[in-house]
Amino acid sequence: MTLSSEQAVQVFVHSSLLRARLHAQRPLARILAGPALSAAQLADGGVLVAAAFGAAYWTEPVAGLFATLRAPLPDGAQAPELWV
Repeated sequence: MTLSSEQAVQVFVHSSLLRARLHAQRPLARILAGPALSAAQLADGGVLVAAAFGAAYWTEPVAGLFATLRAPLPDGAQAPELWV
């Protein structure tokens, strides 16, 4: 993954910190490689996306990111949870 700006780096770092805090409440099984967002598979099989930004719009590219998050998961896996 390549981050193209200082702002992108800050979002990634703060998203990773958010994911770490959430891990204390809901154990993570693994970090999902590849997506531009900080994502992990939960121990219960769900997917957690931790996003440290103030606003987001559901667009086709954003929908595509969620599709890439689901791709490595087994059939029947739960829909991703988005924590902002």
